[in-house]
Amino acid sequence: HGTTGNVQLVIHNLAGEQLSLTRPSACQLHEILEAIHKEWKIPILAQRLVLKDEVVSQSSGAIGRILGLPSGGEVELVCLRNQLSFEVQESLDLRLFDAVAASDYAEIAAALIDGAGPGVPDQDSKAPSAFLTALALKDREAEQMLWDAGVRTDQTDKSKTYRSLRQALATRSLPQAVKCLAHGADVNTWLRRGEGVMDTSGGTPLHALCAQHLQPG
Repeated sequence: HGTTGNVQLVIHNLAGEQLSLTRPSACQLHEILEAIHKEWKIPILAQRLVLKDEVVSQSSGAIGRILGLPSGGEVELVCLRNQLSFEVQESLDLRLFDAVAASDYAEIAAALIDGAGPGVPDQDSKAPSAFLTALALKDREAEQMLWDAGVRTDQTDKSKTYRSLRQALATRSLPQAVKCLAHGADVNTWLRRGEGVMDTSGGTPLHALCAQHLQPG
């Protein structure tokens, strides 16, 4: 059976705010989640919609069918914000890093909507900072997108003392290497064996990073 008519959604959050949306019954749920993100900045993967004490399935489909209103109608929902697990957050942050590294602006936007962090990841994360990556690449458009997504000046770095690029590569720390490059380290620095170079007597940071090809990022 098809879906007809409009669904009027009144969505509340725990801050007491209200969002009213009117969409065709055939509208996909993802469009509603994107509207919530735009209004309240809640990442899509962190959103939980509740209807009469029941969590609404986030599977793809028409909202009329998902909410039991195939012919249209009015419904009230509550939007909760869940904390993303460390594994999911790290996966999103790596996805954002890959998008910034590739200057894929559509994917940057999509990763941010889903909940990737625009600033500095948790110190235990394997994901380099997307913002520092944009700085290192001198990619002004990506840099602006991350600023617009909420990077604060105190998030661009957690320390005023930077390890040298040699030290970062010697310890196989990609996040630290990206940080050094973002702050002006010479990409042509000559490295000796043990400074990230594995199989030759010397090489450049590019050689050292190629030796880390199995690491995330």
